[in-house]
Amino acid sequence: MPERKFIFIVDDDEGFVDIIGSFLVRKGYAVEIAKSVDKALEKLPSLEPDACLVDLLLDDGDGLKVVEQIKKIHPAAYIIVLSGHREDEASKQAKEAGADEFVPKPLTTSQLKGILDKIFT
Repeated sequence: MPERKFIFIVDDDEGFVDIIGSFLVRKGYAVEIAKSVDKALEKLPSLEPDACLVDLLLDDGDGLKVVEQIKKIHPAAYIIVLSGHREDEASKQAKEAGADEFVPKPLTTSQLKGILDKIFT
C-alpha cells in the first residue's frame, strides 16, 4: 500500500470495533473510531477519511444521518453501511443516503479485506 489509507469506523458494537479496528491497523491502515452518532458527527469535520464503515443502527440514533454528513463533508470518501437488519430495505435506504456499498452483518475480516482491496487498487 503506497500511501496510508484512513478508515473511519462508526459502530457501537465493542467486540466488532475491536476486531475490525485491530485488523485494519495490522494491515497498515490509519483508523479512527466513533461509537455513536453524536461522536461521529463531532469528529467528522476534522477527519479526511478515504473510506468509512458505518453501522445503520446505533444506540443514539440512525447511522444514515452520519452517512449523509460524510457525503456532504467528504464526498470522495467511500462509504460502506453495515446492518444486521432486513437487507432489501436497509440497502435501499443506505444507497439513498449516499452509501457506496451495503454489507449485511456479520462482516468478516476477509470480506472487509476484499472490499478495501477493490476500493484502493
